Amino acid sequence: MSVTATRFSNSWFEDVHAADKPYLVGKNAIVDDVTIADTGWYGSGSASNKTDSSVVTNAQRRLYDGFGNFSVGTTYSAGVYTLRLVSGSNLVLDTATVIGHNFADLTRSSPTTPITATLYAYDGGGGSVVKIGDSIDITNSDRLTWTHLYDASGKQSYPQVVTVVPDPYSRVYVALNGVSSSSTIKPSAGEFWIGSRQALKHAPNLPYDDKAESGLVSDFQAQSGLTERYVRHRGRASRIIAKSITDSTELTQIETAFDNSEDFTKPVLWVEDPSSDPTAYIMLPESPTLSVPLQGPVERVFGVNLDELPPYRSSEG
Repeated sequence: MSVTATRFSNSWFEDVHAADKPYLVGKNAIVDDVTIADTGWYGSGSASNKTDSSVVTNAQRRLYDGFGNFSVGTTYSAGVYTLRLVSGSNLVLDTATVIGHNFADLTRSSPTTPITATLYAYDGGGGSVVKIGDSIDITNSDRLTWTHLYDASGKQSYPQVVTVVPDPYSRVYVALNGVSSSSTIKPSAGEFWIGSRQALKHAPNLPYDDKAESGLVSDFQAQSGLTERYVRHRGRASRIIAKSITDSTELTQIETAFDNSEDFTKPVLWVEDPSSDPTAYIMLPESPTLSVPLQGPVERVFGVNLDELPPYRSSEG
């Protein structure tokens, strides 16, 4: 197995990353070939899977099912925890995110040292662990998103595509350091998504609301007019996207996202501010439809409405 990083085949990916243009990730790369027995939670010095499957068999599936509100935890005590995705095939990624975690609730090994989460891959051929994403200090329940990956050569000024080749397995994982082995609360996470971006050359057409949120309520009104409101959910992000396209390579990116999400029938990642403040949302397209009508001899307009799946970004922090 080897871990290597290369530049994007489309050079404009680097430009739009630096300019904080949003992008899609059509699928979790692990779903094509996952090794369930080795996927999940491991502790320092532990060679066996420590995922808690007492509630549901093969709980590891919840890590990559596209639904971040079903958590996968462990009952194991360790000073270092690793959350792994393991495959028997190549894993290719330029993006990773962990959503629905409780890492800020864990007891720190030192009151002056924060818990950190770091993205790694395992190089079986070289027998070494390779850091592929920066360490993130855990201060709250915010989702963790890595969009600027690299390999053992170090972080470059531009993001790269990392390829992990199996020998016999390829492993990508997040390591939690700084956790007290006596922490009564054990780590859990709802979704660990890795994959390849489908980039956009520009932000969506204006007007575009990148702050839109909504909720669902049921009102019961008495004859007196007194109204009791029952909240089913609130703070759900939505993005109504209309995007002009004049470049065939950008159109290919959108078609790839459509194909990878099984024609928009499955959730996708929508990543905003990838350079300055990367935030990934698990989104479900409202309609399983690809719409890119021609507006002239060359220009097309891509349209899609995306609704966030829980846990909602607005509830974090």
